[in-house]
Amino acid sequence: MSSLHLISVLLISMFAAIADQNNATITGNWTLICFRDFSNEKDDCRPAGYPKDQLTIQLVDDGYYGTISGFTTTNKVSGNYVIDNQRMEVSNFGGTKMGEQDWGSNLWSCFNASSSYQYQHDTLVIKYDNDTKALLFVSAE
Repeated sequence: MSSLHLISVLLISMFAAIADQNNATITGNWTLICFRDFSNEKDDCRPAGYPKDQLTIQLVDDGYYGTISGFTTTNKVSGNYVIDNQRMEVSNFGGTKMGEQDWGSNLWSCFNASSSYQYQHDTLVIKYDNDTKALLFVSAE
């Protein structure tokens, strides 16, 4: 095998690996555990004993287009999103219209302001407000 052929094979493999990273899926069932504010390094975490079925969402995507479904403090919610190269854009997010209450009631506005995400193992971080704040989720599975 010539060195030029070997370099070509290595470059193709490298670009394929990069493409796979850019199209990573965040599919799963996720439970909100904290709101994080990076500007003051403050976390507002889920109170002890908070009902586990509340503030749990299901994300289903193909590495680019996705759907959201789940429950906030009092409402059933759904929506759509696009992920690309660690960027996240929620194109719509809504649901039933009962007044939200208690911890986590601002989940609607946070999702609608999403800007990027990070995903490692069983933790999903969805950043919003130009990446100055974040929703921290753990796997609910």
